[in-house]
Amino acid sequence: MDPDYKLNSPSPLPELAQRGHRKGALMAIELLFVLPLIVIVSLVILQSILIHTAYQRVQGATLAAAELAACGRPHAEVHEEAARVLGYLGGEFESELEYIDEDESGSLDTCVDTVVVAVRIPMGLASTNYLGLLGASVNKLHIRSVVSRTLKECQGCAGAGGCDALIRQIIAAVRAFEEAGKINPGNANSLIAKLKETRDALCLCGRDDEEACNQLGAFINEVETFEAGEGKGKDLTQGDLDGLIEMAREAIQCICGDNGDDNDDNDDH
Repeated sequence: MDPDYKLNSPSPLPELAQRGHRKGALMAIELLFVLPLIVIVSLVILQSILIHTAYQRVQGATLAAAELAACGRPHAEVHEEAARVLGYLGGEFESELEYIDEDESGSLDTCVDTVVVAVRIPMGLASTNYLGLLGASVNKLHIRSVVSRTLKECQGCAGAGGCDALIRQIIAAVRAFEEAGKINPGNANSLIAKLKETRDALCLCGRDDEEACNQLGAFINEVETFEAGEGKGKDLTQGDLDGLIEMAREAIQCICGDNGDDNDDNDDH
């Protein structure tokens, strides 16, 4: 072998150096462009989730407020009901109420004319201003929901034999789980909507006990979709869920008696 072979052979070191230089350049490009883009996209997605959750809360507040407005309650009481549902989002918000004379009779008539309720909150209450990174501001924007309801003749729950008190207890229990972070606002509002439909059927003009019990059955069916410790029920115990179902069954028994038991059995199947 030629003793000068190794000396005359080309060294691989320059090629390795070039590869290392290219790799370093790619890493620099990632640090300068790709990673900031990932961060910005992640913040925008997070903000979108927060805004959607807040909208669900605002929509629930508007629905609750509209039910009172449909019964002719004053704006102050309607506004207070919206604040109660908004909870921690209710620091600064606006509500509007407008009656519409549908038949242009010059007076408001139940079952004919309507009331429109709007609730809105500054978006800054619902979400950190992540979009400011893109040159926009969320603080001047609002989350708004509008609900229309036909006026009702609301006679209260005086003739409900105390069964309405059971419904209020269930609503309070669901709200307590929501405030403790065991149920998210969207799921809580969905459950409470069924309970409020129950009270409407029970307490409004033309009381409909069967519809009230049907709504309670729908409430039980939805509660049964929660699994203790998993999914949307991950923060709930089986005792929590059983307690809600037991209270709902007690209300069905109060309203519909034995017929309510038959309906409940059908819901279980």
